[in-house]
Amino acid sequence: MSTLGWLRSVMRLVEPRAVASSVRAATGPPAGVAGLDPITAPADPEVIAAAIIRARQSGADAESRLLWGRFAYRAAVRRWGLLHPVSVRAGSVYQRVLTEQALTFDAVRVCEQRLAADEESGDPRTALASRCRFAVALHRDGQCDLADEQIVGVLRRWHASPQGYGQAEMVLLAAAGVYAGCGRTGQAVQALTRDGAYLAQMDARCRRLAARWLASVVRTHPRWCTQPHNPGGQDRGGDSGNWLAVLDRCTATPRGAGQTAGVARRGGV
Repeated sequence: MSTLGWLRSVMRLVEPRAVASSVRAATGPPAGVAGLDPITAPADPEVIAAAIIRARQSGADAESRLLWGRFAYRAAVRRWGLLHPVSVRAGSVYQRVLTEQALTFDAVRVCEQRLAADEESGDPRTALASRCRFAVALHRDGQCDLADEQIVGVLRRWHASPQGYGQAEMVLLAAAGVYAGCGRTGQAVQALTRDGAYLAQMDARCRRLAARWLASVVRTHPRWCTQPHNPGGQDRGGDSGNWLAVLDRCTATPRGAGQTAGVARRGGV
């Protein structure tokens, strides 16, 4: 998944209507599920595809979206397995619906199942990206201690990997998001700037979306977060302009300056 695609997916988790979609604006059920019951519908490919579309329709009834999202995910996994592209798509949509409806604990379970499958696949690049998603899901559910543990593990793997498995932007933004949401703004900024050279290739569109996401994470983070907060951290972190300024500085970082992945910090943070 590209950095822009990942940012769009995590942005929808904090601001469901932040990324426009004509499919999401529709309200009527697509032909493939019209007249069917999501409890008894056949697990045919056409029905699964239509169920995914139904779950994406933000203008539709919330219960209908939830039931069809669950159907699509479970039916796709039973038919093709967790790592099939349709199952991955269904899982992403279902997780988004769960999060939008404040069922974040269930969203974590969906994400955890995907992580287990990605770990078993033996592809370290995919597994690293999946663990980033899992950390963000835990954080969104308010399981901040566990999210922090996942991010520590992600950073260790990334720092010890050859060229960071090419996932630098996703890794660093996920770490910054977890820290920033808990009010640890200074630590979040450090996570971005310490290895800023790896963010130097982010274009303006990605930087703007990343800044919006980081600010949204801060503003919408669960109030029951038990992590120690820096005074004023959430006030500063809730302004996307501050994050954009940090990311703009990273684009000016010379290649080779401050790089740590696979070199200076091999094996640890």
